[in-house]
Amino acid sequence: QPTRAHSLHFTSPCSTHARNPHNPFPHTSLTPHSLTAHTMWATAGNIRPWLQLVHGIRSSITTSTSTSAAAATATCSGSFSRIGLGLRTGPRRTLSTMKASSPPPPPPTSPQQSSSEGSALRRCIEWYTKCLQERPLVTKCLTAACISFSGDCVAQQLAIRSGHQDGFNAKRSFNFTLMGAAVVAPILHVWYGQLAAWFPSTAFSAVLKRVAVDQLIFTPAFIPLFFTALMTLEGKASEAPAKLRAEMMGTLVNNWLVWVPVQMINFRFVPQLYQVLFANMVGFAWNIYMSIVSFRSVDGQPAAK
Repeated sequence: QPTRAHSLHFTSPCSTHARNPHNPFPHTSLTPHSLTAHTMWATAGNIRPWLQLVHGIRSSITTSTSTSAAAATATCSGSFSRIGLGLRTGPRRTLSTMKASSPPPPPPTSPQQSSSEGSALRRCIEWYTKCLQERPLVTKCLTAACISFSGDCVAQQLAIRSGHQDGFNAKRSFNFTLMGAAVVAPILHVWYGQLAAWFPSTAFSAVLKRVAVDQLIFTPAFIPLFFTALMTLEGKASEAPAKLRAEMMGTLVNNWLVWVPVQMINFRFVPQLYQVLFANMVGFAWNIYMSIVSFRSVDGQPAAK
């Protein structure tokens, strides 16, 4: 290997080599071999830090089994700092670390809770359907009794708050509940079955015929029966004719306004097994009205306190 003394021959600026325009080192006389050696020696000052970096990395790998990871990182960091580069010792931010460092989303609603609520409602519907299939008349009567009782309780509360009634009348609620369970539900059970037999289709024309027969034939005969039976339970059978003359026409018109669209929906979309239930559910508001009208005096004023 040529040494610095053998490869570099410094001459004066007036020498032939110095005047050579292709000579990159005007004060030296260089051969091809001496040019390579000169380049290596000239860049040795820049290579030394890189060699120290490699040596530091090698030392850190060799001693990683006996030293901590922090010490090995410090060794590499020192080597980088000597060549003017900074070594990032913190954790590298990748997509996974960014996702991990982001705040966790709020916990979703427990599917077990929603499924338990849905299963409870489904079990209730299945149980009620089973009761309708096994004991349809009894189930409809009990349902009508609950809805009639609830409607009369609301009507009495409205009367108490308005000052037309002093307190809760248990006899009135019992009579109205009995009417719903013993008169309304059995009659509707038989009547809806008969309508389904006469008009089995759910087409619009068949539904329209069913509603027309229900509201133009059945309802005008049912309202007098309801008023008469309820007045008899109240011990006021003698007042039934006057009651019918005072309340019959207004009740019939209001019935048409409410029950014509309701029965169109009922007969068109609701299965026959649930038609009485649907009528009773809508009838909750209707029973409030009927309770007020039924226990109103003949002159249109509230009944005596």
